[in-house]
Formats: sequence, structure tokens, C-alpha cells
Amino acid sequence: LYSFAQSPLSEKKISTSAKFLQQELPVRFHQKLQHIDQLKQRVRSVPSVAKMYQQYQRSIQICEEHNDLQKSWEKVTSFNAALQSIIRSYNQCSEIMLKNLRCELNTDDEQRESSELRNFLDETFYTLISTRILIEQHQSLYDSLMYGNITKHPVERSKIGELVEFACTEASAIVLEKLGNVPNVNVTGDTLAKLLCVPSHILFVLIEILKNSMRAVIDNHVWDPPEIDICITDEKNRISVIVKDKGGLDPLMKDKIFDYFFSSAQQHQPTYTYSGLFGAPLTGYGVGLPLAKLYCKFLGGNLTLNVHDGETHTSIIFGKEGSTF
Repeated sequence: LYSFAQSPLSEKKISTSAKFLQQELPVRFHQKLQHIDQLKQRVRSVPSVAKMYQQYQRSIQICEEHNDLQKSWEKVTSFNAALQSIIRSYNQCSEIMLKNLRCELNTDDEQRESSELRNFLDETFYTLISTRILIEQHQSLYDSLMYGNITKHPVERSKIGELVEFACTEASAIVLEKLGNVPNVNVTGDTLAKLLCVPSHILFVLIEILKNSMRAVIDNHVWDPPEIDICITDEKNRISVIVKDKGGLDPLMKDKIFDYFFSSAQQHQPTYTYSGLFGAPLTGYGVGLPLAKLYCKFLGGNLTLNVHDGETHTSIIFGKEGSTF
């Protein structure tokens, strides 16, 4: 993706990109249909899963309706608009699915926690991640040719230190608003190291981890929260970001927190000077960490968590060259 984007822009290049998507996306969506068909009836019949199935079918139909891209530039432009509608629909559908699945399955904990459902959600969101990147790249190339360089390419080389600092600022602001206090964060290590990545994905992972870390620290140290340490290590083929906090995580929970819909968050009462109930909730849906782990895998890395002598170590690994692109 990165190499293709660096070559000179032309209508031929955009047409080639469009034709690739028109042929590639249906293959991916057909695979997802087959996966859903193989699910047990009790999972396949859940309304949110059925809605995603219909979305895959509709996306295939849209691609098949644009099989004449080579005829004119207007056809490419029309397909570009169709791709945007596909992504909007998937974003809406996936958000609704995450909100509804928990309610739809709340009468059957065994079903909700089954490996079959976890695998379905993993594959669904991994497909959404990869599809969105392909379409965003095509969109950025199209906009650059038509309107000038007004759209940043989704894949770029970034300094990990700058991303970490930005994530710290964002997470601190959110936690301070919701909980009324926030621990300091100390960043050390190879902050100038660069990696080929999707910055928005890196930031999602970092902010999600830091929100959880900060919230856990405040839960256990309300008035005098200890500092959170972040160490960045530049290795041969990867960059490691280790987040250490004294949030008091139960070692028995370290694997369960990556399950969809699991949350260890406590409920906080608002003070006289702010309301933690204002705006979007800080925690509680139980989908942030599973999605963060998927983003790490998409970026050629992984996300793991361990507890050492009462200190939680969250290890975030990113591949330097982004193995997926």
C-alpha cells in the first residue's frame, strides 16, 4: 500500500486501484458470508449477526454493479462514492452490533463467552479494519488527483514518541474529566524511533490502554495516584511500548479482560464540581481492549498483559514495517 501510494498520480493509477478493490472486496465479503453460514444456528440467528450478513451481501452487490470501470472516468468516480457508502454502512452496522449483542445475549453467558462468538467478532472487525484501510487509501489517492494533496495517506512513517505523547494528552484529558484526577505519565526510551503504520490505529491502541491504566490507578489510589511509566524500545523488526502501572489488577483477570463485553470498571459518583456521567462513558462496554489487540495484530504486532509484584505491565508490540501493508 505504502509503495503504491508513493508512485506518480494519474487517472490510470486511480483506475487500477478502483479495479483492484472492485475485484478484491467481493472475495473478502464472500469469505465472511461463508464464516457466518458455518456458525451455530443460535449465534447465526442473533439479529445483529443477521444484519451484518445482509451488509456483506449488499456490499458484494454494489461491487458487482460497478464491473465496467474501464469504460470511463465517470464510472471510477461513481465507484468511489459507492465505496464511501460501504464504509459508512459498515461503521454504523458494527457500532450497532457491538451495542446490541450484549443485550441480545445477556440471557446466555455461556453463549456470549463462547470461542465461536469471539472468533466471529475478531474476524468481523479484522475485515472491517483491513477493508477500511484499502478504501481510505483509494480515497486519498483520488482526492489528491482531483483536488490536490488535501487528504493525508492513511499509511505513513511516524515517530512513536510523538504518538505516545499525543495519546497521553488525550487519555489524560478524558480521565480527568470523568474521574476528577489523573496520574502523571513518565515516558522514556527510544522516542525518536519510526515505524510504518496507520497513525489512527496506533493512537486508538495507546489511548485505550492508557485510559484503562489511568482509571485502574485512580480506582486504587484516589487522592495520590502513583505515576505511570512508559518505556519505548526500538528493536530490529518491531517497536515495543511497555506501560507499567500500580492499578492493582487481579492476576486471574489478565486473560479475561481481552474477552468481548467483559469489564472490570467501577462506577464513580460525580463530585460537586464535575459529573462523570456527562458525555460518553469512560469504560464499561468491554470492547476496547479486544479491538486494541486486533489493531496490534493488524500492525504486525501483539498486545499482552502481565502482573509482576502488584504492578501491571501492558506490552504493546508494533511491527516496524506494518506486516499487513
